[in-house]
Amino acid sequence: MSDSGESPLKELLVKEAQLNEFLLRDLLKPFISIEESSGSLIPTENFDKLTVKQKIVVVCLAQKAKLILKLSSSEKLRPKEIERILNVKGSTVRPQLKRLREGGIVQSDKEGYWVPNASLYKAKNLLLGGKK
Repeated sequence: MSDSGESPLKELLVKEAQLNEFLLRDLLKPFISIEESSGSLIPTENFDKLTVKQKIVVVCLAQKAKLILKLSSSEKLRPKEIERILNVKGSTVRPQLKRLREGGIVQSDKEGYWVPNASLYKAKNLLLGGKK
């Protein structure tokens, strides 16, 4: 206990939603912007330096941000949507989605793929740690 009677562990308490939003902003800012009225993704020059696998993660994270910003009704993306956004063939996107799912970075169901909050740090490691 500190002199004020509060536990020093109190500094560890955070609001998960706020923590996730800060992390999401920091992950996306170097790679992509979101157009305010349409929700369209605007890649930065750093985006072009990413691998397809990393680009998929950025697009999925951007979809999560769009949901939070109320620019979308879902954080899930179908493979076809990812292909369209990235302008990459399904034969390239789908194997990468499978690897990302096996690595625990994305999850999927019949509605699509998304990065769960619990995997944000795995996504960060992929984006900042290089080609994994």
